[in-house]
Amino acid sequence: MFDPPYNQGNPEEYHEAKPNHWHFRATTEKKAAETRIAALMVIRDEQDQITTERKTYPGWVSIRFETPGGAGEAWAQITPGTPAPAGAPEGTRLLAGRFTTRAGEVESLWA
Repeated sequence: MFDPPYNQGNPEEYHEAKPNHWHFRATTEKKAAETRIAALMVIRDEQDQITTERKTYPGWVSIRFETPGGAGEAWAQITPGTPAPAGAPEGTRLLAGRFTTRAGEVESLWA
């Protein structure tokens, strides 16, 4: 089930035949002159065998995941200037991901 359906909230004359899709909604807890909002999303069907665990590090959010093919972690910086967590690829400043296959091959990306 998708939340909300594609046409929800639109007048009927503007409805389009589009598949439903995912939305993120974010709010802040208090007023701030500057803020950074990050979202990490895992999409799966009922038959997918993916387990996830949300992690937090000082200034960062993360999600660890495991699939039949391997395991990994994705990181997003929410406090500017905070050093990347241990395990993030060297050179990470804003976003990063690392996946290790069951055969030991490592795939990484970072920004």
